[in-house]
Amino acid sequence: FLMIRQPPRSTPSNSSAASDVYKRQKLGKATAEDLVKETGRSRAVESCYLNQLERMGYIAKERRGRKTYFYVG
Repeated sequence: FLMIRQPPRSTPSNSSAASDVYKRQKLGKATAEDLVKETGRSRAVESCYLNQLERMGYIAKERRGRKTYFYVG
């Protein structure tokens, strides 16, 4: 009996994470709204990916007022 496991749903796929990191580098500091314009995905999806990448240590975030800026660095 062979059981095939799928990756956890809370982890972005490697291709989307890699493309997000590349687009973030292109934009510098960016909000989830800024990335929505680049990727065409919803703000909620971008926000989730950004926070996951921040927890994994690939990007950093900075809060200014009501906006959160994410950046590679």
